[in-house]
Amino acid sequence: MYSSSGIGLMRILCNSGVVSELDIRIRQEKSVCQRGECMKKRNIAKWTLAVLAAVFAVIQFVPVNRTNPPVESDMQCPVEVKAILRTSCYDCHSHETVWPWYSKVAPVSWLVASDAKEGRRKLDFSTWNRYRPEKQSVLISDMMDQIKEGEMPPVPYTWMHTGSVLTPEKLRVLEAWADQNKK
Repeated sequence: MYSSSGIGLMRILCNSGVVSELDIRIRQEKSVCQRGECMKKRNIAKWTLAVLAAVFAVIQFVPVNRTNPPVESDMQCPVEVKAILRTSCYDCHSHETVWPWYSKVAPVSWLVASDAKEGRRKLDFSTWNRYRPEKQSVLISDMMDQIKEGEMPPVPYTWMHTGSVLTPEKLRVLEAWADQNKK
């Protein structure tokens, strides 16, 4: 253990270039640990980790609605368009959501369920028959605007679903289809 005068001597040596500032800090830390403060820090870290683990375990019991209501009707479109929509859009914008393993682990499960609920509220391919033709045209136009602006599919979604990334070729197919559906 170094006394305050010992640290002062170390500072003099540091200023003369014999000892570096890092050496002084290391020796101060050793001095603190020798007084039992390191043990206190370790205990705090252990308790913090234990509390976080307990909270993580408890939140797993919070119920999350991961249901897929029945499909009323599906949008009628060409096969290649349907394939693109299924891989890039249907998990959040239909009643055919595929719930991956991480959708069962809180708190990520809350985010995934919320995204699917919100996505269905804004555009739901499984209830396409409920929209008037004018509304369908507006929804397709809005969808294409969001895709072109890079908002859809969301980037975090594409990290886990690499097939959902819209390549230039897929974008051209969707644009041609959307142009045909303008009213």
